[in-house]
Amino acid sequence: MIEEAGIRFLLTGSSSRKLKRSHTSLMAGRARTRRLLPFVSVELERFELQRALCFGTLPPVYLASEPVEELGAYVGTYLREEVQAEALSRKIENFSRFLLQAALRSGEVLNFEAVGRDAQVPARLVHRCS
Repeated sequence: MIEEAGIRFLLTGSSSRKLKRSHTSLMAGRARTRRLLPFVSVELERFELQRALCFGTLPPVYLASEPVEELGAYVGTYLREEVQAEALSRKIENFSRFLLQAALRSGEVLNFEAVGRDAQVPARLVHRCS
């Protein structure tokens, strides 16, 4: 359809691993990657710094009337579909605790022992994930 009818397609998704396993190599030279990123302040009619700092600027979360619930659903979907389904983590509960501890320590010097202790996983696993 691309070659014969000149039809253009827009394929969206967040799992590049799934695309790489499929037949995307058949589209060499015809495929372009575009990234849809979180909002920047100038894109928003009314930018709220506190809201952006607390919840980020992913469009469905930032615009939600209940951003805590929306962010929880987003993280749950990410853990289930991107991490567990792709077998990136055998024990999703451990990874979830690690992710929370890593987020709480964002911007700090990483102490593998402390993160491991608080996430209830061995420090060597924290080191491997960093």
